[in-house]
Amino acid sequence: MRVAEIERDSSPENTLYWCRRIAKNIVRTGFSFTITEQPRFTRDLYPCYATFGRSHPERKSEMRSAIEYALDPSPEAEDVVSFLKGFGVWMIEAANDWLDLHNPARELALNLYEFPEEVRY
Repeated sequence: MRVAEIERDSSPENTLYWCRRIAKNIVRTGFSFTITEQPRFTRDLYPCYATFGRSHPERKSEMRSAIEYALDPSPEAEDVVSFLKGFGVWMIEAANDWLDLHNPARELALNLYEFPEEVRY
């Protein structure tokens, strides 16, 4: 995670850059957790958020914060770092758990499914 990049340079410009970039990655990663349930693909943030929220309702509010940061990043380093050290750490742990189950060898370009449709809203 790029928390160190924000802690190293907490200027508003640097914080905005990393906030948006990491938040987009979080939202899309959350969507990827659902790929084995529904073999669909999208890069659009809202469908990623909505699909994750249906599969993980207990984490929906935190993912809502991630999509808000992706669309309207915060220049406040302390707020962004706090979010990343909370939900961001959970996302890393959840990603590792998903990989342990579905890709323990950590193969690159793992072909789980054909994607018959792109999710659009």
